[in-house]
Amino acid sequence: MRPNYEDADQAISKATQGYWNNFAKTGDPNSRWLPAWPQYQADTKKYLEFTDNGPVAALDLRIVQCKIYAGNLEKHMAGAVAH
Repeated sequence: MRPNYEDADQAISKATQGYWNNFAKTGDPNSRWLPAWPQYQADTKKYLEFTDNGPVAALDLRIVQCKIYAGNLEKHMAGAVAH
């Protein structure tokens, strides 16, 4: 049975393949026909998000998850110091 992919799935696949092909050929994933893939920087945590509306550059990669992890770590460390 063949999977029934939606148009958004096909577009994400095509964009991903384009970025990988560009990177394999030139060492740079960017090209003039794809939205620019920002270079990651620790201070802004820039990244490229693949959405149903196409690739979109964004900031603060995994900031929510990192804040949850940091909060849990602080609680754990506070409990360890108290004992």
